[in-house]
Amino acid sequence: MSQKINNRMRRPRPVVVRTKVLIDIAVAWRCFMADRTLWSYADIAAHIRVQVDTVRSYRKHGHLPDPDVVERGKPFWYADTIRSWSARRPSNRGRRESG
Repeated sequence: MSQKINNRMRRPRPVVVRTKVLIDIAVAWRCFMADRTLWSYADIAAHIRVQVDTVRSYRKHGHLPDPDVVERGKPFWYADTIRSWSARRPSNRGRRESG
């Protein structure tokens, strides 16, 4: 019986992880996840605060980058592709990121 009590009273050893390693893992994970997030016309429109038809028009007139993925005839872009395009687009003057 005393054996069971002793096992319960033992505390697990603390895990020592260096902060730099945790930060590197967090950054790598965010980059990995961001690269794989696909955006539709609606997602892009919400990001740049315009109507969905405006985004379709941008693509039709060659103002939107080529889609990264096309599934069943529907175009999708990686979030990073749109974020970098949005930051470079001329009509981005004076807009601020919400958040």
